[in-house]
Amino acid sequence: MRKKLDFIMFFDEERTEALAEFLNLTEQCEIEGIKENGYEYSYGDETYLVLTDDEADDEATKRVESYVDEYVLSEIPERYRFYFDEERFIDDCLTQNGRGHTLASYDGTEHEITTASGETYYIYRIN
Repeated sequence: MRKKLDFIMFFDEERTEALAEFLNLTEQCEIEGIKENGYEYSYGDETYLVLTDDEADDEATKRVESYVDEYVLSEIPERYRFYFDEERFIDDCLTQNGRGHTLASYDGTEHEITTASGETYYIYRIN
């Protein structure tokens, strides 16, 4: 049975609940060790992204777009860039590699947790 986190005030209690469940934290003192900073959560020396499905899609797309802008396009001479299909490249990266490859810089793994309320969160370790 899932433990309700009503004894602690978090900005986003459901995300904290999802991470606590993922980390198998059950004691109040353990759960209070979770620190949040937007969608980034830390516990001890570990840092995680805790995102909804749409947020994970948006963040992964944003990161691949940034990679394309910084590294891929800079290697293609400007006169040949119209041959490069950026949208297809981004779609292929996300389809072939998955969001975990892009968002979980620690191990490339996407973890899925559904809270007691039925909301699903995706957890990515980033360090």
